[in-house]
Amino acid sequence: MEVTREVELDMTADEAWALVGTAEGWRQWLVDSGDMPVETGAEGELVDDGVARLVRVHSVEPGRAIVLHWHERDRLDELSSVTIEVVGLPDGRQRLRITEQWPTAVCADCPLRAGARWDLRACLLCLAARPTCRV
Repeated sequence: MEVTREVELDMTADEAWALVGTAEGWRQWLVDSGDMPVETGAEGELVDDGVARLVRVHSVEPGRAIVLHWHERDRLDELSSVTIEVVGLPDGRQRLRITEQWPTAVCADCPLRAGARWDLRACLLCLAARPTCRV
């Protein structure tokens, strides 16, 4: 199963990367709390929607993409992979493409639940960036 969301941001690549490639940026839109370095191999615990998640950053291409794996603390069976990409647009804006993948569907309502979570995160990302972006 896979959920993909895209957000267009009226900002420079460096500004977009600050939201995507830093712990401070993550706290503005991706997680409620937590502080871990956003670098390849980093591991930590973050709180997302009130749920503690264990996170491991699989890879980072500075300015371009991050791949992380996360799951609820006691739910290794819900391990998923999240890819966050910054794509420059011809007009100077940035498109963030966020894809979460699960090896198998973990419950009957997961596509709806996961999609709704990413819709909310995309809105939070927009608000953290600028009020003029489109989701």
